[in-house]
Amino acid sequence: VHWEGLLRVTPGCGLSALSPVQVAVASPGLPRSPQAAVTEVVAATRHLLDHCRPRTSGVSVVGRIDPPSGDAQPLQARCSITLHREGNFYRAQVLVATPPNLRGAAVSDPYERLSPLWQVGDRRNAQVLGWEFVVTRTEALSVDAASAAETRPRGWAPSWIWGLYPRGSGGSACGFRGGGGGGVYGPDVSFVSACGR
Repeated sequence: VHWEGLLRVTPGCGLSALSPVQVAVASPGLPRSPQAAVTEVVAATRHLLDHCRPRTSGVSVVGRIDPPSGDAQPLQARCSITLHREGNFYRAQVLVATPPNLRGAAVSDPYERLSPLWQVGDRRNAQVLGWEFVVTRTEALSVDAASAAETRPRGWAPSWIWGLYPRGSGGSACGFRGGGGGGVYGPDVSFVSACGR
């Protein structure tokens, strides 16, 4: 749970509600600067942004996403980190779009909602990744992730739930369209450039 004020939690057992409990939300404080917060988030993405490294909140950069194992071609991508101040911490939203010129790539609240990538009948290799962090003076903590992709219908796209590599590796036959969440482990990154060659 990330929230800047008091929480009122109503526990229960079965269908019976117990007395509400108030819980204070504590934070070690903000990072020393927004740039320091962006740097913390880049480090917390576990090498996802090594070659597509935003430096300023809300300003995207073009680079590449390398597969963790080298088993696929890198993805050319546009990457950004946008900070939202929530009292004594930042909520950081990482957005990765491939190809870099993909229009309309966005994440909306609730966080798992990604903008649609496709039009009816359109088939291309495209992907949007969203990864959300809470950032304080001491750490950037992963709290949620989502991904959406579409691919041409030929080949195999290797994929990784980013924070679970190597246990989270897998893939799927090309020709898919859809998405899902990776939760706190990070987004499910499909190397869609392998499809339809």
